Amino acid sequence: PRTWLMPGTASSGGAAVTSLLAGAWVDRLRGVAAVNATRRMAMLLNGVSFFVAIDGQAPTRFRLTDTPSIVTYVNSVEDWVIENRSPQDHMFHLHQVHFAVIEINGVAQSADNIQFLDGVYLPAWDGISTTYPSVKLRMSFSGVATGVFAYHCNMAEHEDRGMMAKIQVLSAPPAPPLPLLVPLSPVGGDSPCQRVPVGNHVQEPTHQYSSGGLLDVRLNYRSGSGPDGNPQHCYIGQDGIQSPTLHVRPGDRMRIALSNQMVIPDGDSASNYITNLHFHGTFLSPLPGQDFAVTVVAPGDTYVYDFTIPADHPPGFFWYHPHSHGTVNMAMLAGASGLFVVEGLEQERPDIAGLPIRTIAIRDQEPDPSVNAPFKFLDVSVNWVPVLFPDYTPAVLAMEPNATELWKVINAGADANYHLQLLYDGIPQPFDVIALDGVAMGAVPASEPRPTSFFLPGGRRVEFLVHGPGAGVKDARLVTLAVDNGPAGGGVQPA
Repeated sequence: PRTWLMPGTASSGGAAVTSLLAGAWVDRLRGVAAVNATRRMAMLLNGVSFFVAIDGQAPTRFRLTDTPSIVTYVNSVEDWVIENRSPQDHMFHLHQVHFAVIEINGVAQSADNIQFLDGVYLPAWDGISTTYPSVKLRMSFSGVATGVFAYHCNMAEHEDRGMMAKIQVLSAPPAPPLPLLVPLSPVGGDSPCQRVPVGNHVQEPTHQYSSGGLLDVRLNYRSGSGPDGNPQHCYIGQDGIQSPTLHVRPGDRMRIALSNQMVIPDGDSASNYITNLHFHGTFLSPLPGQDFAVTVVAPGDTYVYDFTIPADHPPGFFWYHPHSHGTVNMAMLAGASGLFVVEGLEQERPDIAGLPIRTIAIRDQEPDPSVNAPFKFLDVSVNWVPVLFPDYTPAVLAMEPNATELWKVINAGADANYHLQLLYDGIPQPFDVIALDGVAMGAVPASEPRPTSFFLPGGRRVEFLVHGPGAGVKDARLVTLAVDNGPAGGGVQPA
């Protein structure tokens, strides 16, 4: 007999699921090759407070300002195992998604007894049993709108007393990180501004996207020292991520709380550790709270940038960095910069829609003072992977043979200029430029030649297609050519 998904209760009827559900529901999880994630959570009671807690996360009473407890992606398939560990019954409800209950109290449900629901009842734990009342839910996020929504106990008193949490559904998952060739460690000692060891894979930076028309970010400006004694500066996001790449859409509101957490060394001046933010290349207002590059955020202070991206703002690839006069060079050589994207480039260039995107930030940095050389040009890093004089051990970019990717490359450093060239077995490859400094370029007819090198002075951004090397290519390199900085600029910067 059919249970109707009330644990311990059966009902008559015995109708097969195919006679109870429309074909779209019958097919919803058919052919699923793999479950992308399995999560365990518990419904808990402590005094007058109720919680729904993910295993491994501390139970907390819900607040509207909470960040999502779960982040997933459109088209993901997940299993959620939910236990009622409290002496009171609950009705679990998930917004926006119906789920199939595939197990009750650890017992798999037969194929003709599975229902799709948006809420499931869990009876109270008796306080004696060594197992808790439980259900296992399988859900597909195919066709689900992106955004932040809720899951909670549908008993209103329980919800009001804290038994609720948020889930965020994003449009596409980031590419899985490549394995590090050398274990990642805080190579700057106890510096909060961790850097990646020499010779590692170039990892995609962490991306943060607006949701529901809002991107709400906290950036903590901090510093430390690298293993060579040179300073390291960074913007640390609320999740401990260094210089997150921020994504918004035209019309979105963006709110950034910038907290200057610099520690002033004894005998030094606070004026050497001021900061602020400039949103380089954007069309934002220069008024206070927006792209207000003349404000000063002193150590210990917090300044809130709060603005709306104009509805007619063009899509583009931009960046944020300090513009605190007198300290900019030191801060940026120490790594203080991050990336900023206004979405929608595919509307200007439909031919790039769906292509994998690789984001590359090239930054300069002070050379190791212990290295003796007849000249000392600035060292370079690629997404924090250092490429250092005199060995110039390259960072590693992994790419599938013959794949086509959209590369977003920026000179996010302080002083150095770069002249880029892509070589396959020593042969320069053409740059199929899509956008320059955040401005989309028209498609170039196939009959017209493409440049085989590209000059990238400070702050320049270029977005171009890269057609990956074929399996027969033995050596593929992204290199810098020599740059003449002029007599007062040190002369020719070597390749």
